[in-house]
Amino acid sequence: DRGVLSGRYRHLYRDFLIPRDEVIPLAVAEGGLDPVLWQPGQPTTWREQRVEEMIWYDTRLREDDYVIGVAMFTIGGAWGWERYDYEELLPDFHDYIVSLKDA
Repeated sequence: DRGVLSGRYRHLYRDFLIPRDEVIPLAVAEGGLDPVLWQPGQPTTWREQRVEEMIWYDTRLREDDYVIGVAMFTIGGAWGWERYDYEELLPDFHDYIVSLKDA
């Protein structure tokens, strides 16, 4: 569950900080998915795929009580970052966050 990308912070925490009782809050500064990893012809639309993957990522992050949040890269990004822009997905993420309230 550590992985080389989305869970790599767990190496530092589990191998060093937790055993030494030196846990500090973690905020991930640039979270998101790399669009080059998506393959054409996947069973869902790009929008559904991106939302599902970010929900998966959020679920993993919430397993660790020292994680305080992640800033998505990017929302309303500048020219050149359009493939990474989550802005039009904000209503979907809002619905997901609200759904957690009653979970």
